[in-house]
Amino acid sequence: MFIQRLLTAAATDRPIQIYGDGTQRRDFTYVDDAVAATIAAATVPLSNSVLNVGSGRSVRLTEVVDQARRLVDHPIVMETLPAANGDVHATWANLSAARRMLNWAPTMNLSEGVAAQLAWLQTHKPALQVM
Repeated sequence: MFIQRLLTAAATDRPIQIYGDGTQRRDFTYVDDAVAATIAAATVPLSNSVLNVGSGRSVRLTEVVDQARRLVDHPIVMETLPAANGDVHATWANLSAARRMLNWAPTMNLSEGVAAQLAWLQTHKPALQVM
């Protein structure tokens, strides 16, 4: 959701609201990778297993904002708000069980995923064309 909010903010020339200082780290998953993992899980007999799905890479929110800035070639203002109660500072998926049990690995890296999301946004939400 953060990347969609970020690209929408860029398209509408509004600041992106970040809860915390932007140094918190997240493991972003491209939707096609999440779908592929779900389909793989549906085809493998697993009993009561919990598997992490992600990119296997944790990045600072400020890094994602910088990538979006480069893509849209337009300033994106970050508005920092107090961190949300209970928010963890970092998420990072351990993909070892998904690789082993599902023979699954992500195929989309972050910069490609942000670019693909931007392309989708421009195609499906023409009113949100990035300047």
